[in-house]
Amino acid sequence: MKKLLSLIISLILLFIIYLNIVFVARDYNYKYILDNYLITEKYNKDKHSYFFEIESKKELFVYSLDSKYVSKRGLINKISKKDNCLSVKTLKIKDFMICKNDEEYLTSFFNQDNNEKGIDIYENIVIYNNFDNKIFVWNYENFLYFDGQKVKKINLFDSDIYELKIITSLDRYLIVADYNQKYYFEKLYIIDSKNGHVKESKLNRKIYYDSYILGTYKNNFYLYDNNKEIEYVINPFKNTIEKNKYEVLINGKWQKTSLNKLKKQEAHFRIDKNYYYDIIDGKLYYITPINKILVSDLVVNRIIQSDNQICYFISDDSLYYVDIDKRLTKIMSYSEWVFNNQNIYVF
Repeated sequence: MKKLLSLIISLILLFIIYLNIVFVARDYNYKYILDNYLITEKYNKDKHSYFFEIESKKELFVYSLDSKYVSKRGLINKISKKDNCLSVKTLKIKDFMICKNDEEYLTSFFNQDNNEKGIDIYENIVIYNNFDNKIFVWNYENFLYFDGQKVKKINLFDSDIYELKIITSLDRYLIVADYNQKYYFEKLYIIDSKNGHVKESKLNRKIYYDSYILGTYKNNFYLYDNNKEIEYVINPFKNTIEKNKYEVLINGKWQKTSLNKLKKQEAHFRIDKNYYYDIIDGKLYYITPINKILVSDLVVNRIIQSDNQICYFISDDSLYYVDIDKRLTKIMSYSEWVFNNQNIYVF
């Protein structure tokens, strides 16, 4: 009986070791030849990324992608070249395309024609393509809420407001300070992006308009009131507001900050990413751990929202959407965005 038990335990341990070897992410460096290309394939578990160097006698292409670890090596199984682009087929991870012009990396849709015709117009906002997202546009008088099917006006204030500075998003909700008073607010508006419905959240403190939002965490947003020199943590769903110590959330960890930094608006929540969009010299780039990819030849004024895959941005008077693996899409245009593009929110 003891021998049988010992055998079972040994088999279980061997199976656990096997699972650890096969499925637990680990760094590796693997070289192989395919279609006359020398491929160096690497995985970095800390960056959660695959890195590829694809080299021929004439040129070198590098590419990285955020991906779950797979146990198989030699993931590329087909490479084809057209013009200045490599089309790469893989096993277990997503296929990809790499394009270069001399030494600069470009998207596969870099030369895409963006001169599209509008399909609809509403209060001087021209719609160019259908979209599934919910978009809020502040036109100084009210919010125009676009849900892809219809447009709804959301009126909150008694007079026109040029710029809404105390505004943020929490999950699917847009949180807006009440600008109906002169120097301070005591109420927030909660707008549901799912349907455009508005609720009010009453606070038991006066917050001055020279405040600014540091960032969000869970169902709370953190705000610094420069007039009172106080940092607050506010939960609009529970109508709670509490004083908080001077701190910010950096890469998931709370760090102390100084009153001087708060007063200079140098204190903000931050998450450092391996893959992200950035504007460099007026151009939009997709930044990876090993290179940067020029997205388009448009002059970009502001990034509205982005993650490691997609980005909404303003160029001139137009809002665009880009998926780094697919294409660039013109969504809508509004002449006022040439002068003020601060109050656009996408869910």
